[in-house]
Amino acid sequence: MKRSLSLLLFVFITVRLFAQAPQALLQADTGKIRIGEQVTLTLSLFYSDKGKTADIQWPQLPDSLENGKVLLVDRGYRDTLNMSAEDSNSKMQRQKITITAFDSLMHELGPFTFVINGDTVYTNSIDFQCETFE
Repeated sequence: MKRSLSLLLFVFITVRLFAQAPQALLQADTGKIRIGEQVTLTLSLFYSDKGKTADIQWPQLPDSLENGKVLLVDRGYRDTLNMSAEDSNSKMQRQKITITAFDSLMHELGPFTFVINGDTVYTNSIDFQCETFE
């Protein structure tokens, strides 16, 4: 949890310094599950709308990833947040996605692709381990 918060803070500071360059982030609430347990992913996009509505295309995620080895369980709503009370142009959009897996493997997800105002932005990749019960 501290690592995720630190990473989110780093991205926030970076976005504040380079407000013209949108950035995307992929996070997972855990790096290890047992078969059938769930992982919550958070897709985030940081950008400045410069007073205009941003044209954002979110990644089109199918119902399964990694050739059917990772299944999407739930897609949460997309939230839009102002990142600063002083600067109403700095925004973050995020969506939580719940996934599960039934193969005992190390799974790699991402990078996922956003398009914002014609510019392509990629998330990082993440790994999570799915293990059998002992």
